[in-house]
Amino acid sequence: MSSKSKSSPTQDGGNSIATPTLRFPEFHGFEGWKATHLRKLARPVTERATAKDADSVLSLSGEYGLVLQSDYFGKKIAGDSTGRYLKIHRNDFVYNDRTTKASSFGTIKRLSKYPGGIVSPIYKCFCFHADENPVFWEWYFESGSHDPALGRLINEGARAGRFNISVTQFLSTEVWRPDKNEQKKIADCLDSVNALIAAQGRKVEALRAHKKGLIQQLFPQEGETQPRLRFPEFEGKRSWKERKLSQIVEVSSGQVDPTESPYCDMPHIGGENIESDNVRLEPGKPALELGLISGKYLFDGGHRSGPHFSDRAISYHLA
Repeated sequence: MSSKSKSSPTQDGGNSIATPTLRFPEFHGFEGWKATHLRKLARPVTERATAKDADSVLSLSGEYGLVLQSDYFGKKIAGDSTGRYLKIHRNDFVYNDRTTKASSFGTIKRLSKYPGGIVSPIYKCFCFHADENPVFWEWYFESGSHDPALGRLINEGARAGRFNISVTQFLSTEVWRPDKNEQKKIADCLDSVNALIAAQGRKVEALRAHKKGLIQQLFPQEGETQPRLRFPEFEGKRSWKERKLSQIVEVSSGQVDPTESPYCDMPHIGGENIESDNVRLEPGKPALELGLISGKYLFDGGHRSGPHFSDRAISYHLA
């Protein structure tokens, strides 16, 4: 939850209070969230890995959280020496202080998929005390509410996208903390939304699989002259005719200079603008904004609505 505070936290915690913009009805009129140091709510994880833990190496993914390397990569990619690795348990947290596209101040994830595992010592590991709700704190970090506190820790030692924040420094930061009842309410609410998203995702994947099977049925397969599935009005019709692609398409030739008007103001379509499993193209940025200098193909009226296409692709239209 992104806290919109009525007052900013002081350096020592003070008596600062923050009230969320959106609050469940049963907590209206309650005291706001108090600023407190993380070190009062959590402690560092310092347990070291043993030889028997060597096959449970975890990696931290911004998208998937903490995942076993054997599941994520299909193999263990860590070196043979894991003696300095940290051993974590379910509901422990791992912080990677390297900036990413998704997070300017690093990635913080809770171990939720496995009962335990080991992680590289470059990560900062910590766990909350028993009276704190780890699911709430996972959503708190996910919301970006802690980014301003992390931003204040960045020092001159930061390099190559890593901020060199120790676990002690991390736990010295302040958070806004509601009581345990409000923590649970927020955690349960957001978890239910997440479960709904996951359920919808499974439906989408099932539809994609159905579409793939449908495509295979609606088009003739190798060695066949008719699709296996035809619409009623085409049943009993003649077989599809085989023709060379050159008989039905015309390959575009010639390129335009994306540094000149009007081409410099047209959007450029490259591989990153082509959606997987879709016929739709994502919008492209103007050629001038992208600083393009090499020749590009120009879509005409027989294609789509006239953006540049990458010079690494072939542009064509139906003859």
